[in-house]
Amino acid sequence: LIAGLENPTSGTIKIRGKDITKLDKKEIARYHRVKVGMVFQQFNLIPDLSVIDNIGLPQIFAGDSLDVRHKRAMHLLESLGMGELSDKLPPELSGGEQQRIAIARALINSPQIFIADEPTGNLDKATGGKVIDLIMQLHSDYNFTLILATHNEEVANKCSRKIKLVDGQIEHGVE
Repeated sequence: LIAGLENPTSGTIKIRGKDITKLDKKEIARYHRVKVGMVFQQFNLIPDLSVIDNIGLPQIFAGDSLDVRHKRAMHLLESLGMGELSDKLPPELSGGEQQRIAIARALINSPQIFIADEPTGNLDKATGGKVIDLIMQLHSDYNFTLILATHNEEVANKCSRKIKLVDGQIEHGVE
């Protein structure tokens, strides 16, 4: 709902004072493309595209040239210490590498809101810990709003505020 991918059955969703439920299709697409970065449990990388093209993909819709996309994507890759992977295809990468590529893709448009849905769900504990540490470091470095959905209590405990949902209802509020 916060990403603008679905409309609520009732109520409004205000982001920075603007009700996103009132945006038309073009405005909501722009909001989603520019203001929100999303990382999913499934990496959702395109297997036939190189790492650098997967990361730069969201910038196609912004109208950026291939050169601009590759330059920005390479900057993100290098900042994550993964520059050597730019020409690889996703099936050639480990799960942790694929998740970090998905994170870089979510950051390519410098979003204000970064949503991670079970970002460690398909990773072993050690790799999952590294990915969460990376997300928390990027949150600090880039100062975006971080919304993290997880069933993992260790991951949840790294967050400064928590809202626990049980069967779609808030069990206890912001801590």
